[in-house]
Amino acid sequence: MKMLLILLFLPSIALSYTAKDINLSKYSFNRYVRPQLINIAHDYQTLLIILNPELKSLSQFSKIFSALKTHSLKLQEKYKSKDFEGAEVELSKSIDKLAAGVKLLEKIPDLKNKKHFTTEDVLQSFSQFQEFKKYFYDLYILYQNTLFMVQAKVELPVPLHKIHNQLRTSYTQFNLLLLDTSDERFKKDFIAFWNDFINPVLNLILPHNDKKFFLVKLNDLNLRLNFLNVSLTKRNKKITKQTKTILKIIHRRWNNILKVTLKR
Repeated sequence: MKMLLILLFLPSIALSYTAKDINLSKYSFNRYVRPQLINIAHDYQTLLIILNPELKSLSQFSKIFSALKTHSLKLQEKYKSKDFEGAEVELSKSIDKLAAGVKLLEKIPDLKNKKHFTTEDVLQSFSQFQEFKKYFYDLYILYQNTLFMVQAKVELPVPLHKIHNQLRTSYTQFNLLLLDTSDERFKKDFIAFWNDFINPVLNLILPHNDKKFFLVKLNDLNLRLNFLNVSLTKRNKKITKQTKTILKIIHRRWNNILKVTLKR
């Protein structure tokens, strides 16, 4: 009965798209789908922070990681073409962003008065904060060491590979921190959304510009996004107007993706 009610609220959940329903060109994927997926990932983090205002002091990390990813791609291009001065510029920009992040980590989020949060939850969140802090500091040191080698014009394909992997790991640790600090009303839903939507989008689809894998995952992505919306809006859990607005924006972005992806 509960599942029937969910399907009545969101009929699109029941839809399963097949190859005959799809008409997505490489151009449309790059021009329309990718930007919307990036925006949904940003909106997801905004949503988590709105629901967990104790994490507001860490909200700047979304922008920091976005900038680091952009500089990382440019860094690889510069170094591949042996443009050491250009590589040095990109590394310096990244180090400035990392320094700002290190400063933010000086203050631990205050969770003592957080609602729907047990003592065990506080300890788990603190542990994850320390884990993220460690990975972020290691990333900062790695960038500084790489800058030294670039300034010395040393060949370093391995360190660049390390930067890419360490950056991805640090970003994952940041997202795990957000999840571990989410209150019990929504934690399971956000963990499922991270595992089944955000993680494949950020770590598989976007980095590899993988239209094929996006289409393989289309139904799973559609289900998970709609279930998150149902869980937060249709189950008698009080959420703010701002939260509802972000959810509507996410849903609208996804519907725009489906309009481009599916045959009209």
